[in-house]
Amino acid sequence: MFLILAFKDVDEQLNLVKQYYVFKWDDIAIGMDEHMWLQYVGAYKNLTYKPGTPLPPTSMNPLVGRTKLAGTQVIDAAHILGLIGFKVSTDGGIQTVDNETLRIIYEQIQELSNMGDYEQAQLLKEFVFNELEPGNLSSDLNFDESFEVWKKAKQVVIIEGFAEEWGLDTGLLLKSVVAYSASQPDVVPYIGVGLAICAKVPLRKFD
Repeated sequence: MFLILAFKDVDEQLNLVKQYYVFKWDDIAIGMDEHMWLQYVGAYKNLTYKPGTPLPPTSMNPLVGRTKLAGTQVIDAAHILGLIGFKVSTDGGIQTVDNETLRIIYEQIQELSNMGDYEQAQLLKEFVFNELEPGNLSSDLNFDESFEVWKKAKQVVIIEGFAEEWGLDTGLLLKSVVAYSASQPDVVPYIGVGLAICAKVPLRKFD
């Protein structure tokens, strides 16, 4: 907790300096380079983020989802998907990737996690490990399209399992999850319909 509070204090001071002065990052004066600072920002986000809620605010809002690396390089999920899509080859109708490119991909996925997008990084890592490496991806779809199809299928499996466990309507729960927005965490879509159904059908969990 002390480290989180210390980070917030430093972040607020940096924001004040950037607001009232012409600011240019100075590695020597600040005591670290900008990339290391971004890793602190990412660590703060990963430590304080709770699933289903908006990302914790910092003064560096323009960098949310787009993390600057050395020079002008930017890394986010779209960047990694584009990199993989550009590097993959086709062999017998299957998407493949060489070992060196795979190493770079995993490095950048880890960097994405370090910069505060842990959940997205974990999804990408799981997809690359379970689908790209074993040769499970058809060349009929682009890599980014395959990733989206995989994510939706994974979501459906989780929702079906939850609905089965609690005796809920799978279709209604899926519609609610798709319509839910973390920017309005207290608004649960279709909750009225769900409550009406529950009033008529006892939950299996409590049978």
